[in-house]
Amino acid sequence: MLRCWMFENQSCAILDHLPRSRLAEGPYWDAETHRMIWVDIVGHVIHRYDPRTAQGTTCPVSDVVGFAVLATDGRLVAGIGGGIYDLAFDEPTETLLTQPGMHGANRFNDAKCDPRGRLWAGTMHRDATRDREATGALYRWHHGQLEEVEPHISLANGLGWSSSGDTMYFSDTHQGTVWAYDYDLVTGSASNRRAFIVVPIEVGVPDGLCVDGAGRVYVAIWRGSCIRVYAPSGDIEGIIKVPVRNPTSCCFGGADLKTLFVTTMPSSNENDPRSGSLFAVTMDTPGQPSERMNRSL
Repeated sequence: MLRCWMFENQSCAILDHLPRSRLAEGPYWDAETHRMIWVDIVGHVIHRYDPRTAQGTTCPVSDVVGFAVLATDGRLVAGIGGGIYDLAFDEPTETLLTQPGMHGANRFNDAKCDPRGRLWAGTMHRDATRDREATGALYRWHHGQLEEVEPHISLANGLGWSSSGDTMYFSDTHQGTVWAYDYDLVTGSASNRRAFIVVPIEVGVPDGLCVDGAGRVYVAIWRGSCIRVYAPSGDIEGIIKVPVRNPTSCCFGGADLKTLFVTTMPSSNENDPRSGSLFAVTMDTPGQPSERMNRSL
């Protein structure tokens, strides 16, 4: 039976004291500092928010920023333009870590670390009207270099792992598909790609995703005003309605990991002042924490 969690209930809040983004993405909860990090891709900004104090800070960067995660040393690792850089909020000097030999007009988009701290990152064409040309790819960090794992990706998006770590999920947005892979945590290898879910185009397209402690996969449906919740079997279990058209991604956070944070993006035909804001909804089941990057893997 399909359950439907209404997003606009008492447990949901728009964090309207925080700045709106032109394209908010990549929510990341750091359990060590109890802070939320996310990016404004086209605003060239990394945001940080502490729910305990309700205070937010920003870190401007030099180009479009697809993702930002923390490394085990507490510094930021961010996909800025076509490279991956090291920087810090209080010292935002960008130091290039790696720049893969990829299509010159591509940029980094979404990224996430596996349960061991191994970074995976995807790319897309800088011109979103041309990203269907499938010049993007999915990369894996390996001993200081990026290895191309999946070529010919149109728009690389959300990543996540099952609670046991033996399945990896990956959104290929323009294919309308979230892929599942068998995953080896020891080696970081992904194999046996198959379609986990295919989102009907009339519903929207899959964007960022996260996984809860029970193994359910939460997929932000861009143009669909919702987060769809899928069982590990791929059956849909619920819909969390979002009061704006374009949710872009989601992650679990809070002290008990029961707060689902949702990033959003304004659309050209939407005048809702809430678009581009960060939202939060309280869930019954805790999620998995965001992992810090282990640079040595």
